[in-house]
Amino acid sequence: MLRSNMGDTSKQKSWAYMHQGKEIDVSFRLYNIGDFTCDETYYTERDGDKKFLMFATIEGKGILEYNNISVYLTPGTLAVINSEKYQLYKTAPNNIWHFLWLNFESECAESIENFINQDGIFLCDNSEFIRLYEHIKILTNRIFIGTDIEISLDIHRIISDMAKLKSEQLNITNKNKIDSINEIIQYIGEHYCEDINIDSLSERSNLSKYYLIRIFKEFTGITPYKYIVLMRITHAKRLLLTTEMTISEISAKTGFNDSNNFIVNFKSITGKTPTKFRENSIL
Repeated sequence: MLRSNMGDTSKQKSWAYMHQGKEIDVSFRLYNIGDFTCDETYYTERDGDKKFLMFATIEGKGILEYNNISVYLTPGTLAVINSEKYQLYKTAPNNIWHFLWLNFESECAESIENFINQDGIFLCDNSEFIRLYEHIKILTNRIFIGTDIEISLDIHRIISDMAKLKSEQLNITNKNKIDSINEIIQYIGEHYCEDINIDSLSERSNLSKYYLIRIFKEFTGITPYKYIVLMRITHAKRLLLTTEMTISEISAKTGFNDSNNFIVNFKSITGKTPTKFRENSIL
């Protein structure tokens, strides 16, 4: 159940945008974004909100209580939290806190957030977030059918970059294992439309396919095969919405061996056939 308390915001300066995206099934759906400057009377305390929230501090200092610890949010830092868990964030005493925020919904972000904040609260550099935040702001002013997908990809880049930075921070004894997974993820991103499978990835990484599947799932939360399919489906959605390519052409373009295989995988992930997805999005 959602519970939320907030301090006096009458003296605060803010800009916020509630995204009114089309009903397209994307992995990361923007809920709203904003730019907030607040004095030391500001606070928000809540839990039970099934969304994820990112803070990028620009000036001043805030305090975040989450995962049973408390940290200062200082200029140049970025944090992400799962708003379903208890959180309290507020302006630090004798401070003005200026931060950018991004609120999004996702069914696949929980495991990533758990990885990022496994030790409590992970803070990282916010420069890449700010760059993509500005791009998302531009996208929210564009009205065309592919906007939600582009925004979803931007949010995915932000949280994936945080996960990468977190993995680099960890004192992992087997560094070669992490390097191998990062190389595989990069390779899949660049070659998803080609004929890649577990055997070819195993050969490329010099890891047995069973070990590869285990450590890939440990690192990403899903198997390599599932990651390949999700990557292909994400790009197929873009082609369905932004081109007049046929289902067969899109199937071949995104690496599926035949149209039936493409349709089965697409419906399994989105709940719709590619044709129905395209038709519903045009309406």
